[in-house]
Amino acid sequence: MEQKNLYAGAWGLAGLGWVTNGLLGLDAADGTTGFYVTEAAWLPVHALVLVGLLGLRRAGVVGESAWGRAGLNLAIAGRVVFLVGEAVAIGLGHDESILFPVAAVSTGIGMLLAGVAVVRAQRWQGWRRLAPLAMGAYPFIFMFPILAVTGARPNLAMSLWGLTFIAIGAALAVRLPTDGQPAIPQPAREMYSPREPRRDSRVRPAPSRPPTDQSGVPS
Repeated sequence: MEQKNLYAGAWGLAGLGWVTNGLLGLDAADGTTGFYVTEAAWLPVHALVLVGLLGLRRAGVVGESAWGRAGLNLAIAGRVVFLVGEAVAIGLGHDESILFPVAAVSTGIGMLLAGVAVVRAQRWQGWRRLAPLAMGAYPFIFMFPILAVTGARPNLAMSLWGLTFIAIGAALAVRLPTDGQPAIPQPAREMYSPREPRRDSRVRPAPSRPPTDQSGVPS
């Protein structure tokens, strides 16, 4: 199996695990068996997302953009913070930690930068090029505003964030002949490309005459 398919599978499994664990476990009370099971289940999910991010960086979909690569690195760092936060939550018996908002914001900002770079690089076409951008934009549209307004963790919105992971996995799994190649710009319009005047093939040049001396006799 190609490495790209492995990375695509990591994204897909991470997305399914994220949605399932979020819907079933985020409501578990602190310190309960359900809480510890949920926190333990987050560890492999975050690890899979980390693998997927490394694969996205390896695929070069951000093109030559330095800030696009920096965005992926920021998202990778955010995923490491997620892993540390889950370990701390298991040790403390609750998940009231500053590490989780830091991890979520880092991931969101990083994927926004990387997503814009993917769109500009045009190495992915159609819906595929919007998948990383969707992952970065999602928390700023559906998660953080709800948290800011209600003060409560938006468990449903957080759970559905995993759908964007699945989309990235599907984008990686699709293989097109143009993958890895920047889009070729459309040729300039004819009005901006002046051409050499066409010559009429029916017009023949006049035959050359032999040179003559002053008396008019051919020399």
